[in-house]
Amino acid sequence: MAHTRHNFLQKPSAVGAVQGMITGLVCITPGAGVVQGYSAIIMGVCTGSIPWLTMMVVNKRVKLLQKVDDTKAMLHTHAVAGILGGILM
Repeated sequence: MAHTRHNFLQKPSAVGAVQGMITGLVCITPGAGVVQGYSAIIMGVCTGSIPWLTMMVVNKRVKLLQKVDDTKAMLHTHAVAGILGGILM
């Protein structure tokens, strides 16, 4: 997430780095004992960009998501990354 944030907004941040670490852990948890190394790399790349896109792009376009008070992006950090981990497993 920090890398994606830096590319699009030109501002890397520690919060983005920590959120990226958390999304990676959330994504790999469903398949931690069964995925191979190359699959874990693919999961890491996907979970570094897709939750960020839902947070920065989809959240601004969907009216229902705009009504949710999600100041720390927990919905995107945990729900989107968890669903992504289940799908990619």
